[in-house]
Amino acid sequence: AASDVYKRQELPRQQVTFLLDTSGSMAVDEERGSRLSAVVADLSEVVTALGRADGTIGLWNYSSQLSPSARTPYRDNVDLTAGDRGDAVNAVLAQLTAGGATRTYESVLAAYDAAVRAADPAVPNRLVLITDGTDDGALPLDDARARIAALRGTAPVDLSIVAVGDDVDVPALRALAEAGGGRVEQTPSSNGTAVRDALLRLLTA
Repeated sequence: AASDVYKRQELPRQQVTFLLDTSGSMAVDEERGSRLSAVVADLSEVVTALGRADGTIGLWNYSSQLSPSARTPYRDNVDLTAGDRGDAVNAVLAQLTAGGATRTYESVLAAYDAAVRAADPAVPNRLVLITDGTDDGALPLDDARARIAALRGTAPVDLSIVAVGDDVDVPALRALAEAGGGRVEQTPSSNGTAVRDALLRLLTA
């Protein structure tokens, strides 16, 4: 089981960017507190395990522009080029809050482009999106898919997605993931170890 893999700390060495939805819907309360706090707790465990496996980890988050000075709905908090083994990512995760709309496609495209440009040919490369909502940005799904597929032609970065809750457009997310050579793991909530186990399944595939 995925949780057994975690206990044995057998994640393969890899380079992973996590793109975390921090829109307002992530503030919903579930059994472990807010959905965002539960996802952050699970993600932090996985990040620590990746670091132990000598992985390189990046972290972006997104919602919509929440201040007049924000030019994009996403933020590259810890860039892959920093070579982080998890400490910087976990420090940022502990400070994230939820708010705003869900500009998923624009944010995925930007993060995927960055992951492709920083790809390490010696290890598997992944972008993992964690989201609980439906995109409400201006970039059409077909445009995002086509641009991701073109980028994947330059470097094999797998785009995988953890879809949390009932408000996600799973067919659209599946289309995005397939364009990036990855897949979707769906979990009904952040309860229990569902999100952590979904992440581990994606990272050991």
